[in-house]
Amino acid sequence: MTADPTPPQSSLFQTYRHLNRDVRLYMLASAIVGFTIFGGIETVILNLYLLRLGYGSKFIGWVNATGALTNTLVALPLGLLGLRVSRRRMMMIGMLLMASGIGALPFAEYLPEHIVRPWLLVARGISYLGMGVFQIGGTPFLIGATRPEERNHAYAFHTAIGPLAGLAGGLVGGLLPSIFAGLSHASLANTGPYRLTLWTAALFLLPGFFLVRATSEALPAQQLRTERRNSSVPMIIFVLIFLSGFLQLAGERVARTYFNVYMDMDFQASPSLIGSFWSMGHCLSVAAALFSPYLCKRLGIVNVSVLGAFGMVGSLLLMTWFSHPYVVGLSFVSLIMFAAVRRPAYTVHHQELVSPAWRPTMAGTTSLSAGSSEFTMALLGGYTIASAGFTRLFETGALMTALGAVLFWLYFRHPRGERGKS
Repeated sequence: MTADPTPPQSSLFQTYRHLNRDVRLYMLASAIVGFTIFGGIETVILNLYLLRLGYGSKFIGWVNATGALTNTLVALPLGLLGLRVSRRRMMMIGMLLMASGIGALPFAEYLPEHIVRPWLLVARGISYLGMGVFQIGGTPFLIGATRPEERNHAYAFHTAIGPLAGLAGGLVGGLLPSIFAGLSHASLANTGPYRLTLWTAALFLLPGFFLVRATSEALPAQQLRTERRNSSVPMIIFVLIFLSGFLQLAGERVARTYFNVYMDMDFQASPSLIGSFWSMGHCLSVAAALFSPYLCKRLGIVNVSVLGAFGMVGSLLLMTWFSHPYVVGLSFVSLIMFAAVRRPAYTVHHQELVSPAWRPTMAGTTSLSAGSSEFTMALLGGYTIASAGFTRLFETGALMTALGAVLFWLYFRHPRGERGKS
């Protein structure tokens, strides 16, 4: 793929200031999602709350896997839903579902014992269903709300907002239980402070609903259905995007899922050291994402996607070849950085491959590949560690990521006329 021929902007932040009102509102709504549910308050608090309810690691694993499984099962139906429901409305529904799922989960304490486990699983599924609806509506919404020459910058900001908001949400999530415990004179060993924190996270999501509601819908669903009837996309495009995405994400998923387990089991690293590497990775990924548009200008979005993937491969191999906690930790940081470089370029590429009418379906396809990869690697990773160790798991993730990057590059390195209109 050739580099973007549009002239470079004088400043990345100047470009952001020129983004329209709808894009700004969507960015703020996405930041709220990151702050609360996707890396933020709920991510920090949920497992601690489940432990205080008396559950062990097996059931906690099921609760966490429910999110990935939900995204996998509903991804394509949600992509098709984009033909019936406007993208703006999908995002509004997603916000309400996320708030409902998080808010409903702590009510498990007041239910009969035989209902508690199903309630927790269903509530978790509802919150991740909401996140899937928001993302599958939001990805094509952002493409439609931006001009081609500013999309790489817009998606770079969008990628950077997630870890930045998640870092802030994680810090707040860590403080809120102590605050609530102090106000209610309760112990942190009780469920109360964590229950109140989860309810607070649900309340934080409600402003996101009104932010999305304040946006405008550039392409009504009826117009998209008419356009779709008059256009088509080769099935091989969706198949290749699914396969290459599934494989490329495998390495990142195993690292994010098992990095802390590896550091604890093999190096007896302290939680503070593990958390420091996580925080460093989130902070540096913001800068990496913001740098991605400049790389796209010089190298093209396909090459940046592939280079980001191979950066993750190298990081995974360093994690396996050097058995030292600091090398492993810094390699994990570099993996998160390379993932942040890759993600905006990859997203813009797959959305521009198809016309606006097909973009929700493409978003559903990529969500399916991401959810499938996360669920598969999380499920099989535990068995791989038990039978062959962490080294084999990370090497397998590196190999799968490399295969996905090669498959992606072989087909998409040259334009084939399948790219959609702006």
